[in-house]
Amino acid sequence: MSNLNLKKLRQAQQVVNSDPHFRSLGNIDIKLGLKVGGSAFLITFSGFTCHQVEKINSTRFREADCLIEMNGEQWDKLSNDLNSANGVGLIGVDALEGVLKGINPRKKMDLYRYLTSVETFLRVCGCDEEAA
Repeated sequence: MSNLNLKKLRQAQQVVNSDPHFRSLGNIDIKLGLKVGGSAFLITFSGFTCHQVEKINSTRFREADCLIEMNGEQWDKLSNDLNSANGVGLIGVDALEGVLKGINPRKKMDLYRYLTSVETFLRVCGCDEEAA
């Protein structure tokens, strides 16, 4: 079952912020809500870094530009998918399970614009701690 927590997200933040490859993916300016099971987080990307990661309650989702909402099984599936050479990625999982939401259609398109960076961050979150 899902083992996503604030500690793991902050570790991923440190990894991507110190990774020159992540910076080479380009500018990313988005506030991403991430809800996995009963846990909710707000991840703020600004410029070329993950600026802030915080645990939130569901009332703060309105601060997010986009929301990825899934249960623990879906998170595990996405984590495995992102770390697989044959995976379909976040868009593929969304097409099958409808996990992406935006505050409006344009904001949802922003997520697609920054997809490579978001998937890179989520890939790090899904790695075992030894691999991260």
